[in-house]
This record gives sequence, structure tokens and C-alpha cells, in this order.
Amino acid sequence: MDPLPELKTVVGNLKEVYQPIFGHDEFGNEASRKCEDRLRHIMGVHHALVRQLGRPIRVLDLGCAQGWFGFHLAQAGAQVLGVDYLQDNINVCHMLLLENRQLAIRFQADEIEKIVGTLGDDQFDLVLGLSVFHHLCLHNGKEATRDIVTRIMQKIPTGIFEMALATEQPGFAAAQPEHSDYLIAPQPFYRIIAHHETHLNSTRPLYYCSRVFWYLGGEMGAFDAHADNGRGRRYFFGDTSMAKLYDVTGDYGAINRYAITQAAQFLQSPPVGYEWSPKLVQSGGDENTAWLVQEKIKGVRLSDVITNGGDYDARDILRGVLQQLAQLEKTGLYHADLRVWNIIMGENNFPYLIDYNEISTAKRDCVWPDDIFLAFFLFVNEVVTRRVFDTEPSRPPFISPYNMPQPYRAWLEQTWAKPVSEWHFAFLLATLDAPVVPVADSANALWMQSIEQNIDTLNVTVRSMGALVMRLHDVVRAKKP
Repeated sequence: MDPLPELKTVVGNLKEVYQPIFGHDEFGNEASRKCEDRLRHIMGVHHALVRQLGRPIRVLDLGCAQGWFGFHLAQAGAQVLGVDYLQDNINVCHMLLLENRQLAIRFQADEIEKIVGTLGDDQFDLVLGLSVFHHLCLHNGKEATRDIVTRIMQKIPTGIFEMALATEQPGFAAAQPEHSDYLIAPQPFYRIIAHHETHLNSTRPLYYCSRVFWYLGGEMGAFDAHADNGRGRRYFFGDTSMAKLYDVTGDYGAINRYAITQAAQFLQSPPVGYEWSPKLVQSGGDENTAWLVQEKIKGVRLSDVITNGGDYDARDILRGVLQQLAQLEKTGLYHADLRVWNIIMGENNFPYLIDYNEISTAKRDCVWPDDIFLAFFLFVNEVVTRRVFDTEPSRPPFISPYNMPQPYRAWLEQTWAKPVSEWHFAFLLATLDAPVVPVADSANALWMQSIEQNIDTLNVTVRSMGALVMRLHDVVRAKKP
């Protein structure tokens, strides 16, 4: 039986031919939305996910309309379930199934709110929600819709969502979230992968999001941990790689794009003789984000080791760090943010220097005390005393060697006694293991010891008073009716 007459009938029953009719160009002029532009990005995610999983993927298409995307995904090898609340849309899909029996695709009429409760673990790999959630915001509210999306993503690891904007039609604008990422912001990884024009004279963002896979530059990678430093910088850690995703649209946009660019340039072409940097996997960016994927240095931050009372050899750490600083110095480069949290203690206990975007020809630290060597002396103080200094409101001025224990005091005094113009990391490295003879205290040494000890006492007092004020404030606020 030729289903074409019946197909014309069910298509004619539609209130809106929202999508092209799969396999039937004769209906093309009736479609409200062009879909080829979005399909290109959806298929990119499909292909990357197939490579990542090593098998055909399972797709849930929410608000599938006439099933155009689902049929194309099934044609590419996916197993697809399309869901739409309009029975007329599902009737079209079922009619098209008669012509495409070889495809692993099925459809059902249902509401998204109801089908969410039926989702099982490991049932689908990818969910599509293309310009559908603004309808749920209108009927259920944006908070309830965000909860629905969160519940979906708890069951399905990856999603592609096109979001309507609050600046569009007055009829539903008031019900929409102010920011287009509101519904998916609880997910660890999300980013805009494209913008597309609609039939409503608007442009909507297309988001990729996931709780387990980053997707950058057309490639995908798994992560099992993530971090967000609050400046539009997000980090995703897997077994062998880590990805950095930086926002370049906000207050830190220009700084973030520069940071990714600098780090990528360094990792792509490390200076001659510098053997401690990880391999660059890829880097890139668009109008919204900049990213970098690199080989992961396995280990823990030195700051965490210190805070948790871990055991380490201070001299070994200083030796390893100085090897890296001296090699950079040899090629005219300096690290502007040498901190205990920018040192990864590798599995072999070697202290790997990270934060590569801070490496440049500028011979100065990124904050006070500005001088690259004075900043290093502060770092040494933290490593030797096993104490992470509070950086607010600024770093403490514990720069001189005179309050450090031996033999580190005597070691640094050799550099301290030289003209500043002769200070070099190579000299500090060469003298670290050399026999040193302690020098008797001078008037300057005695004075500096006293000043730094007094500042330390004042800092402790100020922090204690600040904590007390905060506690009193909480008590007063709690007693207010």
C-alpha cells in the first residue's frame, strides 16, 4: 500500500507543519522552521558520542514534532524514541515509519512532565529538547521546569537544548528565565554551540550540556570531577586529560580569552629544555567561550598537602620548582603567579608548576610584592613553614629570610646579600644543596625579624576580631523578629 495519500491527509491535519517532512521534499515549503542548520550541530554531537561510547547511541527526542531530527539520527544508526504531546504530530511520525521500517525509531504521544517519571537509569545516552521547555515554563513556571530538566539530566548523561529567550514573544516572555542557561545551569558542563534564527524573527541559542562528557572542538571526553572558580572559569578532570572552559562574555571575558590563548601557546611550543609541561590536546574558542584540553598531571595541589598536614620534603619541592623556574629564566620567561596552589605534587612527588597562562617575558609577579624574586621568597616561606598564607586583603610581607628556619635562612641570605641586579633562579638552584655557613645577625636582620613577627601577630589578631564581629552580627540578626 502506498502511504502517500494517507501522509498528505495527516500532514494536512496539522495545525502547524513545524519541521520538514522527512523524505518528502514536496512538503518543504510548508515547514515553519529550517532544520538543516541545527542538524549539523546535533550530528556533530552524535558522532562524537558514538566515538566516545564505541557503540550506537540511544536518543530521547522530547517535543519531537514531525520527527525530522529523530529520523535523521536513526538513519545515522541511533536508536530513537520521539515524544510529543500532540497526537497529530505523532500520527505523521507513525505514517513516516511505514516508509522507514528499517530504522530503529519509535514514537509516542505523551507529556514531558509525565515521561520524566518513567525514565530509567542507562536507558538513553542523549536527550533533545529543541524549543520545547519555554512551553513548560509558561505552564509550570521556570523553577518547576528547571527541576524537570535536572531530573532528566540525572537519568540521561548528555543533552542538546534550544532555548527560547525572555526577549521574544510577549505572550510567554514573562514566564521565561532572564538568562537562557537558567534551566541547565545546575549541570557541570554546558555551553552554547550555535545560534539559529527562528520563524519568529528571533535567534535562539543551542546548548550542549552533560554531567559526564565535555564537548569541545567537535571532540568529547569523560570527566569525573569538576571545579568552578567563580570568574567564569570551569575545569573538568578525567583520567588522562583535563579541560578548561572559560566564559569570554562577562566582566572577565577579555582576561579569560587571553589566559587560554597564552596557556595554549606555551603548551603547544614549550621553551627548549622545558620538559615538565603536559601535552596540549586541543584549544579553541567562539564568541561565548574559550577552551583548552591538556594532558592531566596526576597528583594533588601542594596547598592541599600543606592544609591537610601531609608529609613532604621541603628541599625536594624547592629543588623541583627551581629547576623549572631556572629553565624558564634561561629562555627569558618568568612565572607571574608562583603559589602553593599552582604546584601539583605528582605521583612521583615531583612538584609540577601549572597555570601556564601566567608564563611570559614580563619579569614581575601578578600582585604585590610585584618583584618576581620577593614573591618567590614568600613561596619558600610557605613551603618551609608548612603554612598557607591568607591572601586577603593582601599577601603578608614575610619576604626576608630572617624568620625562616635553618638551613633555609642561610641559603636565602646568600642571595639577599647580593645586589638585586644579580638575583637569579639559577643561582638559587645552584646554592640550594651547597654547604652554607650561617651568618651572625646584623642590625637589619634583627630589625626585620621583629617587624615580621609583629605583623604576624597583628594579622592573627585582626582575623580573630573579624571572626568575632561576624559571629556577633549573626547573633543580632538571629534575634531580630
